[in-house]
Amino acid sequence: MGIDRDAIIEFFLMGSVEKANSFLTPGVFGYSKSAKIYEYNKEKAKKLIEESGYEKIKLTLTTNNNELRRQMCEIIQAQLGEIGIEVKVEILEWATFLDYTGQGKTDMYMLGWSSYTGDADHSLTQLIHSSKKGSEGNRSFYENSKVDNLLAKGRKEIRLNERREIYKEIQNIVNEEVPVLPIYFALSNAGVRKEVKGFVQTPINIPNFYKLSFEGESL
Repeated sequence: MGIDRDAIIEFFLMGSVEKANSFLTPGVFGYSKSAKIYEYNKEKAKKLIEESGYEKIKLTLTTNNNELRRQMCEIIQAQLGEIGIEVKVEILEWATFLDYTGQGKTDMYMLGWSSYTGDADHSLTQLIHSSKKGSEGNRSFYENSKVDNLLAKGRKEIRLNERREIYKEIQNIVNEEVPVLPIYFALSNAGVRKEVKGFVQTPINIPNFYKLSFEGESL
């Protein structure tokens, strides 16, 4: 509740992205449009910290040497400072960042994610299943036996509507417990000349050149 994602998107990212309600994107099977994330509420966040009994909260927010992420971390640092959480931003070289987050050496971290399969099982299992803690993907070291069981059930279920309901329930649980806070859905863009035909832009920014033609001739 102390992170104003709307402000990050509007003023820093110039409104060019969509606020996320899940770390599954709308193009991934199993994404739930109805999944709810805690919205920004600075006063309520302050009150919750007061009620918790914690004093002088100091945390480190770690990311890799990516300029966009560094700046976003600094915005979050300022926002959390307004509710009484002192945040130090730590910038690491990529290999060191992966090592630190893989070993759980960070309080918080910022990282991006893409689904390479287009199915909820891939992202959800990698990011939140207890068997994937650490460098395998679950860098938040999240563990919930109910979520593990639902993931196993979703992987075996062949009825599409039932699978959707399973993944919807998982997203609701994760949004309630917040091991990960999704900030925005990034767009996948490409510039293509009008003479080029057959170009396919994929959601994971890996272009498909197999069916390209140029002014009617195959390339």
